[in-house]
Amino acid sequence: GVPYRDLDADELTVLYPHLKFAPGSTAILEDSGAGYISPRSLLKAQVEAAKALGCCQIIPHVASRVDNNVSDDGVASFIVTLSNGEVISAKRILVCTGAFCDTRPLLLDGNGGHFELDLLRYTAQTIHFHVSEKDATDLLEGGMPSIIYCSDKSE
Repeated sequence: GVPYRDLDADELTVLYPHLKFAPGSTAILEDSGAGYISPRSLLKAQVEAAKALGCCQIIPHVASRVDNNVSDDGVASFIVTLSNGEVISAKRILVCTGAFCDTRPLLLDGNGGHFELDLLRYTAQTIHFHVSEKDATDLLEGGMPSIIYCSDKSE
């Protein structure tokens, strides 16, 4: 298991005095150095690994659908429809998706159809801040945590 600590609002205030938490807040803190995943670095690493394993082509377009295909001579392949309308055929594919996207048209179920995922749809607000290099360094050195905050209050 991954080590973590349960924290209440008082403990959060002591650990992170530069942040303000509502009374009654609680948190699960995992601070063993797991860090975060840089999407750009991850993509670069995946492309390098794919090329090292013999990938012939990296397609710079979004795939909108994947289907199975069997030619008249019995050779199986995938038909990939890209967002720009182009259709390509491949013997092997690697589907790389984000965590928050509808991937059903890309996931084959092995029976000629696509998986039906049991998704819970909800709205969420995300705030992205642009900070200077100095502020970014200060936040990292000051132990600023990555936070996913959920409130049970309707405001």
